[in-house]
Amino acid sequence: MKTQRWFIFLLVIVVIPIFTHAQTQLSLPQKIVIDYEQDRLLVSNFGNGALLQIDANGIIEDFISDAGFVDGMDIVGDVIYGVGDNCKLYGYNLDTEQLVVDVSFPTGAGVYLSSVTSDEAGHLFISCPALHTIYKFRISDESYWIFAQGNGLNRPNGILLESENDRIVIIDDSPGTSIIHAISLSDSTVTDLMTNNFDRPDGIVRDVVGTYYVGGYYLPGLYRIDEDFSQPPEMFFAGSYMVYPTYDPRDHSLLITYFNANDWGRIMLPSGVMVGTVVANPPTNLEEVEINVCTMIINPDNTGLFTNNVPVGTFDVTASLEGYETVIIEDLEFIEDQATLLTFELNSVTSVDNLVVNPNALNQNSPNPFNPETNISFDLRDDAKVVLEIYNLKGRKVKQLVNSSISSGHHSVVWNGKDDNNKTVSSGIYFYKIEATDFQATKKMLLLK
Repeated sequence: MKTQRWFIFLLVIVVIPIFTHAQTQLSLPQKIVIDYEQDRLLVSNFGNGALLQIDANGIIEDFISDAGFVDGMDIVGDVIYGVGDNCKLYGYNLDTEQLVVDVSFPTGAGVYLSSVTSDEAGHLFISCPALHTIYKFRISDESYWIFAQGNGLNRPNGILLESENDRIVIIDDSPGTSIIHAISLSDSTVTDLMTNNFDRPDGIVRDVVGTYYVGGYYLPGLYRIDEDFSQPPEMFFAGSYMVYPTYDPRDHSLLITYFNANDWGRIMLPSGVMVGTVVANPPTNLEEVEINVCTMIINPDNTGLFTNNVPVGTFDVTASLEGYETVIIEDLEFIEDQATLLTFELNSVTSVDNLVVNPNALNQNSPNPFNPETNISFDLRDDAKVVLEIYNLKGRKVKQLVNSSISSGHHSVVWNGKDDNNKTVSSGIYFYKIEATDFQATKKMLLLK
């Protein structure tokens, strides 16, 4: 295992938008969501309600031209949900493109639905600025009710779920003075996090290190706010009509729409670059190796090469592969506009320490795919304090399975597909992560219903 820092500047991390090949199909674009399964972006359009897709090369194509999506959206399992005119909520199956949800909410003069987010228990949270209301929608039976209303909410708009903090973070779309609130997931209590002079902001998101970002039609640019809301907002990227930023954890960037210009862009956030190689002994398929940093999982190519933007900061980096010893680089510092070169040497568990019994390992869950439960096993060489947790694709913690001191040897635990609130989670890809005294690893699993 070797580390080396390259003091070079890389164009890929300069904070500029990267535009698509063709923009004429966008019509007052609003929200971008990431469809991880299909490696594409989906965009709602206020102008015509079309749901468009952008592939990995930036090519825009129709996906569902008459979807009726004019504002906020979110993906839950194999369905994308979005709001339409006249306080409508629609849902379309991402595989069949069929309409599967069509629900009307209370309407009236000047009343509309705006932003959408979801929890792990099968609910949507939908903001309604004119009624100073947040609705909670249960996907299983398509029922809804008022989750929070009034209590300081003044045209609530952009909405962000933080299940690990037992709250929703929401920003008021109010003129002159805007408040960022926290709403308790447990009892709907509204508390104020920050008062600012934003003029009618729209969207708020958070990155993997806890920094918040705010955009809006009438703001002069994008703003960032520290994780504790203790410092004034800082504008870091100038531009107009950048409505709802979307954080992309795959490369530490923000996806934005330019509403009036019928355009979109990707803004690279301050990053270092992790560049490296993986060598396995004996040789194996290196594309299955998982490089983990923050909540990012990077796979090298078939030659073992990998590169990825990493947030500025100090993090542990691990390389893991089933049947091989996990390698950990602790407290590695990533500096803005600099690249760090890593080399991981993975040795088979049968070739390490003369066939040591019980090497550290996180095993693939079984069965996989699974429904409704699966077995997760791990091996410890020594006694250790172990934390084993489940995360969803958005990096949100879903369930803590283990948090205790465990003796060396082979251990297993069953996950029943429920979150920390004992609510059944939706189908999709999940990650399970183990942290022990001298061992860390992450693997993927698929819940199918």
